[in-house]
Amino acid sequence: MAKARINKRVLDGLKVGDQVWSTEVRGFGARHRKTGVYFLLKRMVAGTRRTIAIGRYGENPDDMSIAEARAIADRLIGKIAQGIDPTDSKRLLESSCTLEELSKSFILRCEQKRLKEQTIKSYERVLDLYLVPELGRAKALSVTARQISNLHTKISNMPRPEKGIKKGGPYIANRMLAVVSSMFSWAVSSGTFPPGTRSPAEHVERNAELKKQRFLAPDEMVRLGKSLALLETTGWDLDDDRKVLPAPHPVAAIRLLMLTGCRLREILQLKWSEVNSDIGALILDDSKTGAKTVPLSDDALLILEDLKKFKWSKFVFPSSTDDERPRVDLKRPWAAVTEHADLADLRIHDLRHTFASFGVSQNISLHAVGGLLGHAQSSTTHRYAHLALDPQRQVANTISGPIASALKVNANEVER
Repeated sequence: MAKARINKRVLDGLKVGDQVWSTEVRGFGARHRKTGVYFLLKRMVAGTRRTIAIGRYGENPDDMSIAEARAIADRLIGKIAQGIDPTDSKRLLESSCTLEELSKSFILRCEQKRLKEQTIKSYERVLDLYLVPELGRAKALSVTARQISNLHTKISNMPRPEKGIKKGGPYIANRMLAVVSSMFSWAVSSGTFPPGTRSPAEHVERNAELKKQRFLAPDEMVRLGKSLALLETTGWDLDDDRKVLPAPHPVAAIRLLMLTGCRLREILQLKWSEVNSDIGALILDDSKTGAKTVPLSDDALLILEDLKKFKWSKFVFPSSTDDERPRVDLKRPWAAVTEHADLADLRIHDLRHTFASFGVSQNISLHAVGGLLGHAQSSTTHRYAHLALDPQRQVANTISGPIASALKVNANEVER
């Protein structure tokens, strides 16, 4: 019987029929079957030696890591020491898994799958602020739809975010439901919960969410351009003897957002190594939808070329306090320029919507616009479909004009 420290090298080296037992945790091991490598736990239970299947080893969503398997084995060993007979290992696991324990395993799995840092942080925030404080001690499979619905209502009725303090509201309540659904889906696929287990959030009614689609009109574009030019060069005076100082670097970032349709983080975290002037494109190592290439217009290339005189960091827009880190946001310059241009309701993400709207209204296909924006799904670009009707309406007016004139016959002129 082979014994070794259970690690990736050992498990990857197993052949069909091989099994290995841990030299660190007594009774913990793995066996290679035709369908993959499975973790096992062999213990004495009620005077009988039993082998308990823990789960399949691997990196797929329905597999588990060595750390997860060892954590489950430790819990099972603890229960067995208490005299609990694991006739059904999954039932034993279910009875011992609280919602808080499940959430920790879920976050660990997200980190192992290397999800976006922002995604993991948003999951943790929902779990730590809302779900765990309310229902963390409850057995995960005992949580009911009524409990989740009540929590959803509670979060929905909390004050909305104000002055940087995030409290709650309808949108955050919906995010809580999404996290619960994702967590239970993972629990089923990983074998933590039995097949067919449904999320308690499945049938909870979501709050209505209205997609904000704000586009800059031509006259608004002119106002924004004038304010950007002032902020880039001279700034302006305020009523209380204060002055908005010139900020050419942030203005360049805003202009690139307007000319590329990129997301804010894609521009602020842009590295000079990702700028390829020879082919006229940004070769992004990472983005919300993974690595992608962003074609650059001549105007965008000129902005980047001009920024090379500020090139003291690997980032195109480095932090003002640390050259080794990218700029975090554009809140202050954006607030100043939108107030000056009388566009207080304009969000910085609306520049991306404006880029798309200009493209579609120029009779560029939704598919082509979606490619420029880096949309992973065509349904995301479809929100701009109504704008594609403008050129078609012009054609329709040209065709229907003579027809309408012919039809507009004075009733008095019609022979009876």
